[in-house]
Amino acid sequence: MLDAKQLKKQLNTQNIIQIVEDLGGKLYKQSRNEYIFYSCCHHFSPLEHKPKLYYYVDTNSFFCYSCSRAFDIIALVQARWDLLNKSYSFTDVLLYICKIANLDTDKISKKQQVIQTNTPWQEIMDKYGAFDNKIKPTLSQYNKKILDYFPKEYPMEWLEEGISIEAMEMFNIRYYDLYNQTIIPCFDNQNNLAGIRVRNWSPSNAKYDILRMVENNLQFKCYTNYLLYGFNITQYAISATRTVMLAESEKAVLKLYTWYKHKANVVGMFGGHLNKYRRDMLIETGIDNVVIIPDYDPHTETESITWLKKQFQIAKLFSGFCKVFIIPNYNNSVVRKNNATDKDKKTFELLLSHAQPFKEWYDVSMKTPPIY
Repeated sequence: MLDAKQLKKQLNTQNIIQIVEDLGGKLYKQSRNEYIFYSCCHHFSPLEHKPKLYYYVDTNSFFCYSCSRAFDIIALVQARWDLLNKSYSFTDVLLYICKIANLDTDKISKKQQVIQTNTPWQEIMDKYGAFDNKIKPTLSQYNKKILDYFPKEYPMEWLEEGISIEAMEMFNIRYYDLYNQTIIPCFDNQNNLAGIRVRNWSPSNAKYDILRMVENNLQFKCYTNYLLYGFNITQYAISATRTVMLAESEKAVLKLYTWYKHKANVVGMFGGHLNKYRRDMLIETGIDNVVIIPDYDPHTETESITWLKKQFQIAKLFSGFCKVFIIPNYNNSVVRKNNATDKDKKTFELLLSHAQPFKEWYDVSMKTPPIY
């Protein structure tokens, strides 16, 4: 059985160029860390369109700035073959890559490991590698063409806060003028449209909700317990850096993408809670480090204790898997109810430089609960 992760490690930049050009995406321009191709991911005839497919060497990832998608080389082949309506298996994709790159398949095959131990297998799994054994949910998959109904109009409030138009285009932000709502599409890690949330700008409505279209009586439910906002875009940076930043809101993800673009290794939790299912999604990328970006909420000591326990529940999920850090509100640089991304990049990087190992921070904070 071929090992996809091992295969990707064997590929050099010349191999990447060979594969993309074989798919029809001719190389247009290159620099030391950036290669620009004609977009073969969504155009039948790539050369008839502008070159918008970028390959970044530092994260081994592709970003198409035309169809707003991120890929690794495997996902790019899949996207091209899907476009061409080609039938294939995952193994077919790996064998194709090996063929074009002239790689020996025997050297990238998984080898079965035999572990000799007297420890019961369940104890080993529980301690070192146990993933949540819940049945994987069948998430909704909506037709992405529905997004074309909504204009690319962006909230002035977000623009004034420093979120770029480029970021909102990449994450397919739209506007629903009938209800004065900003459309926030939510994708799974395979880039399927799994739901649509809205940011209501009318003060009489809940701040966030799912999209309900009055024109056709459609609802776009979003099962956020099984999704991580932005993961379809940022998963390759997370894998490359072996680090993930956990933010509560979609806005924090957009802000970090504005500043760091393809290097943004952040996901949004749709609130201040995480579960094992979503933790497992992150662990499978090979992360070594987790950085929690909390909203600085507590205003009383009682609120602070509750808030601290909430952070602890997130950190505890990664015990035995990764190192966990948290970004405290150093020198009260950010006002209450905000987080480290809510000011400018300079402030964020100052706060990030003061990130602390979670256990040390938690032990001290429980003795003197932070109040904002």
